[in-house]
Amino acid sequence: MRNRFCKLLVLNIVLFFSSLTLVCGQEKQIDSLQSVLKQKDLEDLDRGVVAQNIGDLYYSLSDFENARDYYNQALELYSKANHGIKKVGVLVALGIIHEAHNDFDKALSYYYNSLSVLDSNETDLTKEKYKLYRAVILLDISIVFGEVKYYDSALKYGLEGYEAIEKSDSMRQAVSLLNIGAIYLGLRQPQRALQYFEKSLKYFGEQEKEGSRTSAGVYTNMANAYFELNQRETALEYYTKALQFYESKSEQYKSDEAGVKAYIARLYAEGGDMINAKEMAYQALSLSQTEKGNDFSEGVYETLVEFYTASGNSDKAFESLSRLNAIRDSIYNPEVLSQISVLQQEYDQKILEEQNQMKIQLVQQKELIGRYKWYALTALLLILFLALLLIYSRLRHRAKLNKIELENSKKEQSKLTEQVTFKNKELTNFATYIVWRNEFLDDLKNKISKLKTRDDVKENVSGLTSMINQHISTANERKDFEVRIEEEYANFFYKLQSQYPSLTEKDRKLCSFLLLDLSSKEIASILNIASSSVDKSRHRLRKKLELDSDIELSTFLKDL
Repeated sequence: MRNRFCKLLVLNIVLFFSSLTLVCGQEKQIDSLQSVLKQKDLEDLDRGVVAQNIGDLYYSLSDFENARDYYNQALELYSKANHGIKKVGVLVALGIIHEAHNDFDKALSYYYNSLSVLDSNETDLTKEKYKLYRAVILLDISIVFGEVKYYDSALKYGLEGYEAIEKSDSMRQAVSLLNIGAIYLGLRQPQRALQYFEKSLKYFGEQEKEGSRTSAGVYTNMANAYFELNQRETALEYYTKALQFYESKSEQYKSDEAGVKAYIARLYAEGGDMINAKEMAYQALSLSQTEKGNDFSEGVYETLVEFYTASGNSDKAFESLSRLNAIRDSIYNPEVLSQISVLQQEYDQKILEEQNQMKIQLVQQKELIGRYKWYALTALLLILFLALLLIYSRLRHRAKLNKIELENSKKEQSKLTEQVTFKNKELTNFATYIVWRNEFLDDLKNKISKLKTRDDVKENVSGLTSMINQHISTANERKDFEVRIEEEYANFFYKLQSQYPSLTEKDRKLCSFLLLDLSSKEIASILNIASSSVDKSRHRLRKKLELDSDIELSTFLKDL
């Protein structure tokens, strides 16, 4: 028996047209909107919205012909206004109308068209809305393929749609799970189908009260799965749950009631209970012949064929079979199925071409990016080379300047060294001269002293001795010598005073003589004192400087 997916078409309307509200006085709303539509100053986009609303109202009144006319009008207006997203909803609505009338090839054409328009206008939607719209369209396509028993294609689109639905959207997940379960049931995999039905029922239970139409639809599918597993008692239990809901709704769900009673009749017939099977089959037949109950006519006549064949009534079985074939011919028309196959191939080819085009664009982009990278790398290397060249040039110039500065510095240092050496030598010479002169004059004085014993020269010698005494190392000469040393060794005396503040003026003066490498005798001659006094002063100075006996005093002072 062909599975009708529990009338998911109604759910699709709810999923896509949230603006549709069923209220009293819809005819008045239509009249009012038609007056608005006639206004000439209305923009195409606004006129399209009004036409779509009128189509929605006609659809709610089951006036599918007028609904289709206004949807087509809205589609034309949206095209003029170049508003692709609005076209998507209208195309889906037209697909649903054709699907409800078993025009599956036309329905599929509208769904594929809506999917193409949606993909072309993806950037006009948020990521979440795009995924939602695409999931709903894929679900509609899956249902169409399931209706014509193209279960492999139905499963492909059903799973793709389910994966696109957000985990938090429990109602749409429930619808997708129910659809996938029905497909597995069509593929004769009832155990796997039950897994999806149970998950679907759990989601529906979170959104709706027990006994809702959606829950009843899940019960019917679960019963069919248990029937395939030969668990007839469990199947009858779920059929009964679904039937209780449909019978409580009077005329509203006669089509669903007819389908469930046809399933129950089949179950009774399989179990050999021909009395109950006959009763349920006739009830199902009676309901299917009403305006709102003919959706399951195929299932009803399928059950009657099985029932009449089992009871041996060949005439009735043949009559039911003829009607069943007529219904199936209208649904599974070879031309329709062929057109569906063509549509699927065209869409698959289009997707393949788009994928190939995307691959080509991706390759071209990679080549372009690679070329740009090469250009950028070349430019970077060139800049780096120029930068290194500039750095090298500057470093080379700096090296030259440094070399010149170093040479100048060496020359200056050499000049300063020569000056210092010259001044040191000059000071040393000056000190040597003072020592030599004093020694000479001392010697001369000593010789004259010996001549004083002679009376004839005594008077003249005394005057000569006095003059010699005046020229032996006068204080002015010593002062001049000390000043020159202070000036020449100012930095040395600063360090000496900083490190050894306890040194006296005599100590500092002795240090200056030692810097010139003068001996104790020479120092004594300059200071006009005894050599032993100089030695004592040197000894006191070593103590103040805290020098070990193995350190030369003059060397220490030069290294200070």
